Amino acid sequence: MSAPRLRPLLTILLIGGGVAQPARAQPITLSIKRTFASDVVAGCSSTVSAIASLPRDAAEARRVYASGQEMALQGDPRGAGVAFARASALDPADDRIAYAFARVLEEANDSSSAVREYCRAIRLSPAGRDLADVRARITRLTPPASSDALRRARERFSTGVVAFDARRYEEARRAFDDAARALPQEPEARFNRAVAESQLGDRSAARREFTTYLALRPEATDRALVQRSIDALGRPQFAAGTAFASGLVPGVGQFYTRRPAKGLAVLALVGGAAYAAMHTVSRSLTVAYVDPNGVPAPYLVIVKERPYRSAGLAAGAGITIAAALESAWFAKRGPVQFQIAPGGKGAGLALRF
Repeated sequence: MSAPRLRPLLTILLIGGGVAQPARAQPITLSIKRTFASDVVAGCSSTVSAIASLPRDAAEARRVYASGQEMALQGDPRGAGVAFARASALDPADDRIAYAFARVLEEANDSSSAVREYCRAIRLSPAGRDLADVRARITRLTPPASSDALRRARERFSTGVVAFDARRYEEARRAFDDAARALPQEPEARFNRAVAESQLGDRSAARREFTTYLALRPEATDRALVQRSIDALGRPQFAAGTAFASGLVPGVGQFYTRRPAKGLAVLALVGGAAYAAMHTVSRSLTVAYVDPNGVPAPYLVIVKERPYRSAGLAAGAGITIAAALESAWFAKRGPVQFQIAPGGKGAGLALRF
């Protein structure tokens, strides 16, 4: 077959190969949380918001703080509390103001608010000189039931991390669930439970836990990645066998996996190959003939041929099979694929979109 005749079929095969080629996955890795936020100090909740990015007016805060100290020395704890509250709003990154505000709140018997401010002071200055005093005050102000819940949550969280590293995902899920029940406001246990749920194939539970994690930790540094995971977990799943079987009808496998544009492209390519296979070409053929009198009398015969029949049928079959395999691969791979991230035993979660 001549080169000009092969060009249309080569074009169909090249385009068909591009359509049937699976898209390259883009991995996104999320590691499980290995540190419980409440490990910073007993009694402190990790829901204390991040403050580094909040607006600050340090000069005015120092002025108001000084006036609050003066009120405290003059025996006006109520006025001092108002001043310290305003100073904290002006400069939420000053640990001295947080500590002074906490002392006033403690004297006013507002234990929960005092603990909140003591915890904020520790987070602002983990190695501060008043650390031992602040820890003792938090312990004294924290109800015993809260301390017991924190202890249990820590134990179960650590158990979950060990089980996850050993790939015992069901055990890890239960442990992280226990930690989350003990301290409902702690986001790390929720995040890790979401990862364990995804490893167990419960996409709806994983999506729910990731959503709760973001609600509890709105300033999370991994917020964008977690949101992409939530979106991917909400996409449909498909059966690979059904995708392949339906894909034996050109384009139907792509329609089954909800990619109609690609299905139409496959259908068009197979249709093009079928057209090429059925295409006829007419040519004149001279037939030698001698009449009964012995006189040569050649004549012309118009012959119709299908020069692309074999190649067209082969191209159509090849594209159909390739597209069926592609749809099965897509269904098996799923909109999102979970696996243990490389770089360490049980390091985390890799998502492939």
